[in-house]
Amino acid sequence: MGQNSLTILIPTYNRPELLKGALRFLLPLPENMRVIILDGSSEENKVRNQKVVQDLQVDQIVKRDYPAELDLCLRLRDGILRAETEYTLIWPDDDFLVTSTVERCIDLLRKHPDYSSAQGRFLCVVKVPKARLFFGRAGFALVDALKYHPSIHDDQILRRIIKQMKIAEIGGLPNYYSVRRTKQLQDIYTHLSGEFKWTDMEILNIALGLVQGKLGTIDDLFAIRNYSVSSVTGPNREGSQTYFSTKGLSVIKAVYVDWLTNAESVSREVAEYSFDQIADIRCLPNTKDRQDFSTGEDLSQHPQLNKLMQVCANVLFPRMTAWWFHIPPKILKKLRACL
Repeated sequence: MGQNSLTILIPTYNRPELLKGALRFLLPLPENMRVIILDGSSEENKVRNQKVVQDLQVDQIVKRDYPAELDLCLRLRDGILRAETEYTLIWPDDDFLVTSTVERCIDLLRKHPDYSSAQGRFLCVVKVPKARLFFGRAGFALVDALKYHPSIHDDQILRRIIKQMKIAEIGGLPNYYSVRRTKQLQDIYTHLSGEFKWTDMEILNIALGLVQGKLGTIDDLFAIRNYSVSSVTGPNREGSQTYFSTKGLSVIKAVYVDWLTNAESVSREVAEYSFDQIADIRCLPNTKDRQDFSTGEDLSQHPQLNKLMQVCANVLFPRMTAWWFHIPPKILKKLRACL
C-alpha cells in the first residue's frame, strides 16, 4: 500500500477531551494515513485542541482552524476539496476507528473499481448507569446495536437505493462513515453550500455515493461508536432535534435526479420518488435512543441491549468480551484507555 493513501477528516467543536480519546485510539497511525482536524471551536478550545495534537507528537496529525461561526458543512466541504490522497474518510471526534480494518477497506476499493465506498463492522459503547455493568470505568458497556451492515453490491443503482432505504429503516449505519474515493467525494461536495444542514449533508453523501458505485463491507471491526455522549459538531446542531432544510433538500434532489437519470435508464418521476423515500427516512428525528443510552432510562426496553443483559458478565472479563464480539483483546485495552 502506497504512501499517503488516506486522509481522515475529523471535524470538532469544543470537545478537546473527546478528540484526545479518538486520536489516541488511532495510534500508532499507519504511514499511509494522515489526519486533518477541522477545528471550528471557540478560541479557548482551539488552544486546548492544539495542545492535544502537539502532545501526541505525530507528524501525520495536523489541525486546520476555522471561524467558530462557520457551519460544519462548509468546514467539511473545504477539507474534502483540499484532500490530496486517493481515499478520504470523514470521522467524528468522539468515535474510535480501527485503522487495520480501514487498510483492508482501501485494498477492497483498489481491487473493485465499481465500489465507491467500503466499511466494516460497528460496535457501540454506551452508558449503563442503572444496570451496574462495568466496562473499564463504571457505567460503560459495549453493545452490538449496529451489526446489520450488508454490502450493497447490486449492479442496478435503484436496487442499491432500495437496499439502503431498508437498512436505514431498521437503524443500520449508512455509507456516510466509510472509506471513500476522494475524487468521487469531491464531486459530491462541490454541490454543498452554507444553506445545508447536517441531515442534508448525510443525504447528499448517501444518495449520490450509491449512484457513483457499490458499498463493500468487511467482516472485521471497523469502529466503536461512542453513544455515551451527545453528538455536537457545530453551533447549529446544539439543541436541535432534526437537522435538515427544505432548500438544501431541493438542491440535492435536483442533483440526484440528474445523476441517476444519466447513469441509468429510469424516468425522472421514478428518480424523484426514490429520492423522496430516502429523505423521508433520514429526516425523521433519531435522537431518542441516544438520549436513553445517555440517561440510563428504560434500558431494559431496548431490544439491542437484551442480549447484553443476558450475558452481563462479558463486560467484566476482557477475554470473554473479545470472544463474544469477535474483536482482538488489544482493541478493548485501547478503548478502556481512551474513554
